[in-house]
Amino acid sequence: KRAENGSVSVVRKEPHPNDITAPFVPKMTAALGGSYQVTPRQNVGASLRAVGEHNRAPEAYILNLNYGYDQAPFSLFANIRNLLDETLFATDIRDFDDEELIPNGDGINLLAGIKYSF
Repeated sequence: KRAENGSVSVVRKEPHPNDITAPFVPKMTAALGGSYQVTPRQNVGASLRAVGEHNRAPEAYILNLNYGYDQAPFSLFANIRNLLDETLFATDIRDFDDEELIPNGDGINLLAGIKYSF
């Protein structure tokens, strides 16, 4: 028996006229993700997160891929995060400074491991 699952979410924010933080928050963010059970022991998945531009920060897309293999009591997993090597930027809301962009992220990275369940 194979299984698939997925999810989609979109957040759209309309700023309140008196909200002084509104320029520092993206008007739209979205996420799409899913996984597929290739065999009874193997699964693959992917997720994509989109963050709209805000103030001086550009839009960004974060793509993640994952793979898992289960052979009780062990599980192997590997995740490639930020495959597109995007940098998320935040504007300096602490000082309400729209000139400073703060980079946020680790670039492309790999997380792999073995899990033992008992």
